[in-house]
Amino acid sequence: MREGEPLIVVCGEALIDLFVNLSQSGAMEATPRLGGAPYNLAVGLARMGQRVAFCGGLSTDMFGHALLRQLLAEGVSGEFFEQYSEPTMLVVIGQHADGRPSYSFPVKVSADRQLAGSRFGEAHSPVATLVVGSHLLVLPDTQSRLLRIVRETRNETLICIDPNIRLGVIPDGRLWLDALERFLPQADIVKASDEDIAALYPGASIEDVAAAWQDKGAALVVVTAGARGAAAWFGHKQRLQVPAEPVALVDTVGAGDSFLAALLAMLRDGNVLDRNALQHVAPRTIESALRFAVAAASLTCARVGADLPDRQTVTGHLARAAAPT
Repeated sequence: MREGEPLIVVCGEALIDLFVNLSQSGAMEATPRLGGAPYNLAVGLARMGQRVAFCGGLSTDMFGHALLRQLLAEGVSGEFFEQYSEPTMLVVIGQHADGRPSYSFPVKVSADRQLAGSRFGEAHSPVATLVVGSHLLVLPDTQSRLLRIVRETRNETLICIDPNIRLGVIPDGRLWLDALERFLPQADIVKASDEDIAALYPGASIEDVAAAWQDKGAALVVVTAGARGAAAWFGHKQRLQVPAEPVALVDTVGAGDSFLAALLAMLRDGNVLDRNALQHVAPRTIESALRFAVAAASLTCARVGADLPDRQTVTGHLARAAAPT
């Protein structure tokens, strides 16, 4: 990867997941983890060997510095970083008495919500692909800024949307749907989970939703379905599905981000991460990308937290799986 090569730019939030446990003795333990789906995706793309930049609002507080240092350590370009004095977004994760997870959001005005995207006009490197998603699509101020970025870059840039619905952050599904409908006409690739679709379109079939997204202009729609694998719709209503991989499940944190990082890396390797090329992509190219992405997601599910695998790990895993026994 050389300076000046086209970038994949991921726009969105970087935050801290603060896991809080209360012991039987009443002692409280808190474990912070670097997170946010766009942050995870940028790290995952770097580990896949892609030249990637993160466009997000990072705080000047200690958490913001930790996020910034880790992004740079992973090889993510700082060309689009923005820094603000507002604090880092915190998601405090605990447990209700019945064992269900509880979420609270103590920071009401955070650095990630200040994202302006002002550095696109100053970029030294061409932006080949822009990925947007998560709750910044929904908040009115960041929504308008992200829409502006997408519209201003779209002529030269492939647009990928991953809605990454989180009703725990913004509980009104109608707001998510309204936001997604604003972005869909700009999208070349839409990646979503079956849970996203159920939250957005209760009772609708995945097939119908995928077809509707294609009708709005998406050249490639990909839907992940956990233990049921993943499916893609492309070309003239072509559909292709691959199965999930058996996995010793630890947790699913970061699995969707790992899937998308691997998918985009494989499409780029196949020279089809391009608006025109996607219109005529071969089924075998999509199948290969899906299988690689499913393998990356399954490896993430076997790890604690959003620890996304690198390219060599996924390649080695697939080679071992294919070897005769």
